[in-house]
Amino acid sequence: FPLELDLSRVQMSSVAQPRLKDPTDPGAPAEAEVHDATALSVEVLEDLVRVNDIDIVGLTGRVNDVRGSAGQASIGDVLRSHPADQGLASIIGLMFLATQYAQEREGSTELVGWRELDGRDYAAKVPAYYFLDDVPAQ
Repeated sequence: FPLELDLSRVQMSSVAQPRLKDPTDPGAPAEAEVHDATALSVEVLEDLVRVNDIDIVGLTGRVNDVRGSAGQASIGDVLRSHPADQGLASIIGLMFLATQYAQEREGSTELVGWRELDGRDYAAKVPAYYFLDDVPAQ
């Protein structure tokens, strides 16, 4: 009676070589990339808004809502009242509106935070802009 036996093979290596994943260990955080938001021009922001289909109408309403109740509104104020539902795209949209309709506080920056669609939290340092008047409807 013929017997066929398939042999399995195992690559031999050092005991120290394999690294097992511990599911309870969140691991080291990814190193953050730092970008200078002050280098963005109005033209670059306008292109980003157009290409990424950013909801400028919704952001305008949010800016006007916060500015109407507080008298003035920074980008951070708007985000604290209305979280960035489009993630980074919302930050870009607010920066675009700020460069056109808000007053920049020269030399000042503001730390803003948002949550992306993947659930991760992010933060960026942006130039400090203050909306002193309502933003006209787009």
